[in-house]
Amino acid sequence: LTYSGFTKYMEELAEKNGTIKLWYQFITMDCFSYIGLFLGIRYRNWELCNGSIKLMAAIFSAFDRPIYQELIPHHIKDVVLMPPNVLHHLQKGSFSVRLSPTEWHGVALDECHEMKINRDSKQAVIHPNKHKMEFLSNYISF
Repeated sequence: LTYSGFTKYMEELAEKNGTIKLWYQFITMDCFSYIGLFLGIRYRNWELCNGSIKLMAAIFSAFDRPIYQELIPHHIKDVVLMPPNVLHHLQKGSFSVRLSPTEWHGVALDECHEMKINRDSKQAVIHPNKHKMEFLSNYISF
């Protein structure tokens, strides 16, 4: 079965069944904005990330996600008003970090921060010592 044959088959099924139509549309159209955002972060591609975020606005509206729906216009406004030197660094990939020299290993800054906290927490439990416990206490709320 070729891709075009599969696509034709799914379109025919979608005409007959509303559930299949919903999921087929989600996978072939809506889901690509999520995939684009993921790939944009992994490859540190600023334009792909922002293009994907713009496409996600309609999805957040359709699925009644008012917080995310409100954040996207704020993000776009912030990008438009950003100083050129900051925008230049973001366009060069400074919105994510690489965990290794490999091209595919970009991670969003918040995800990287969370990964570091998780790693430090596990290390403090596995190999406890005074320094690690004091350092870890900075992450834990009292």
